[in-house]
Amino acid sequence: MTLPNISIPVHIPYDIPTMLHPPLVHFAVVIPILVLLFEIVNIFLNSKSLKIITSSLLFLTIIILFGAYLAGTTDGKAAIDSGNFNALSELKEHKLLGMYLFYGSIGVFIFKLLSLVINKTGFRIFYVLILLGFITGIVHQGKEGGELVYKYGANVQVQKDDFDDDEEEKTVPVKTEQKAPEASEKQKTKEIKKVQTAEENQTLVTPTKEENNETNKTK
Repeated sequence: MTLPNISIPVHIPYDIPTMLHPPLVHFAVVIPILVLLFEIVNIFLNSKSLKIITSSLLFLTIIILFGAYLAGTTDGKAAIDSGNFNALSELKEHKLLGMYLFYGSIGVFIFKLLSLVINKTGFRIFYVLILLGFITGIVHQGKEGGELVYKYGANVQVQKDDFDDDEEEKTVPVKTEQKAPEASEKQKTKEIKKVQTAEENQTLVTPTKEENNETNKTK
């Protein structure tokens, strides 16, 4: 069944960095599941503090899903521009479901506010079931997004090229100090012989004390 086309009439006047979509999606999946656990517990506790926490987390989910949609449009455009992506129809379906989930998060938040006003166990259980359906859609969307990356290779080559460029910039040739060439054994032997010859010549030229005394007596 194909969902009717909808849109989010928002335009951001600046560029959004690529690869911001995956971390936002992780939060968009985890936070509603955490809210569901709190809500199930709060059916029995009816704690005011838990109501405030879950309401705040659901409002945060709306913001995160909106950011994930914007970042997803940037990543999707990068995947198409790479020229190595051949799953355009799957990408469009993923984008469309993302918009439905964004509007769905607003609906879940409205039901949450109604549950605070009505504050009856039956309505709170009904709200929890709606939240469970919303989480099912979020998990399915995460699965489809994973397939776009691991099955169809969305942005894989682009990120590989960026990673290789970063590694090349980090790689700096290390200059090794060149040691002076050590003298060979023959050269060392020649130098030793020169020193010995010089000492012998000095010994022959310089008279000893006894020779000096004999020379003086002769005079």
